[in-house]
Amino acid sequence: MDPATHIAHLQDEAERLLAAYREDPDAAVASCPGWDRAALLHHVAGAHSWHRAQVEHGPSDRVRSKQSPPAPEGDELPEWYADNVRGLVDALSTMDTEGTWPT
Repeated sequence: MDPATHIAHLQDEAERLLAAYREDPDAAVASCPGWDRAALLHHVAGAHSWHRAQVEHGPSDRVRSKQSPPAPEGDELPEWYADNVRGLVDALSTMDTEGTWPT
């Protein structure tokens, strides 16, 4: 699969998650027992933030998750998530896909 297809999939799934959160943030997530949509959105937002920080930093050093901006709690989360997804998409769209990146 080419990078553009992966990025389009990321955008689509991010929009679906955000829409589900906005519909009912307290709804249970069947595939994540004990989690609600708010917890899942917060978790995915943190993962996206970490990946974005690594891509923006470049392949020279590994970026630890604690080095990336943390996702906020509460009412700020949905807009922060949407902004961060846009930033991640931008970063992924211009990254060097031929180089070796730390994991």
